[in-house]
Amino acid sequence: MRLDLLDTPLRVTWEFCSGEFCLPADKLRHVAGRLTEAGVFFVTLQKGAPRHPATGEIIAMLSAGGVRVSLIAQPAELSLVESNWPLQELFIDAGGWLDGASAQEELGAAAQIGREKGFSPAFLAVPLASRLARLPQLFALCREHDVGRLKLPNISVDGNLGDLERGKLPTAEELFDLRKKIGDAAESRRGLELEVHDLFLWEILSRGDAERGEFGGCQAANSLAHIDAQGDIFPCSSWPLRLGSLCETSLEAIWQNERRYRIRRDIEHLPAGCAGCSDYALCIGGCRGLAVSFSDRDARDPGCAGRR
Repeated sequence: MRLDLLDTPLRVTWEFCSGEFCLPADKLRHVAGRLTEAGVFFVTLQKGAPRHPATGEIIAMLSAGGVRVSLIAQPAELSLVESNWPLQELFIDAGGWLDGASAQEELGAAAQIGREKGFSPAFLAVPLASRLARLPQLFALCREHDVGRLKLPNISVDGNLGDLERGKLPTAEELFDLRKKIGDAAESRRGLELEVHDLFLWEILSRGDAERGEFGGCQAANSLAHIDAQGDIFPCSSWPLRLGSLCETSLEAIWQNERRYRIRRDIEHLPAGCAGCSDYALCIGGCRGLAVSFSDRDARDPGCAGRR
């Protein structure tokens, strides 16, 4: 199998802050310039972006360069979002509510603030193992607060994540339990547009009532890339292998280096755990970043129950 290599990624997630650390405005402008020069289509700003004083300027700069910008905000950050920011989409992070750390009223109030600022807010939640059981309740919460879209993105992995943290990843057994619990997903997600990154979770939530024609296997270091708070770029947020620094090098140059090509060759490689699986043409190994982070390049996606 050959996968076409793109000259530049199409979708980039950009982590603005890590703890208290954020790049100064001049470096943020530099990174934003690299993205527009390379012709990136979509950028999602996350982790502290609403709190940075230069965020509005960066959004305007990216938008003027032809980039469609989305923003992820915590409920408490909605008051910092400006109504004149040219955003394609505004996401409210519902992960705190799933963890029991925030109240339903806080999410509902955040959605209302977003609407008053002229946006049609969507909810977003990283589908950690501890959150799976409450997903049906989150669907109901979306309906209650007239939020028509929910995004369940991939699970981010940073360079310090050790084996003890694997418990955050949904296992095949936990996904199977969710399948039994959720029953007819078509009814539980009625009227709700779902965007689900994980193939195995999507299979459970869609139950055949939605198409996934855009899925073409792991797109790390191809159509996907991730930028951390230092300005370093990675294959995606689930694959903590540094490819280079956008503070020092153009995106085009980084995207042509051997380390990036080696990642794509690894993704083309058939994992030993997938050999003989009748559904390999469907999932193409699933999330290879999580497999590499928690096992090795020959392993299948941690959420896979095994050959079918």
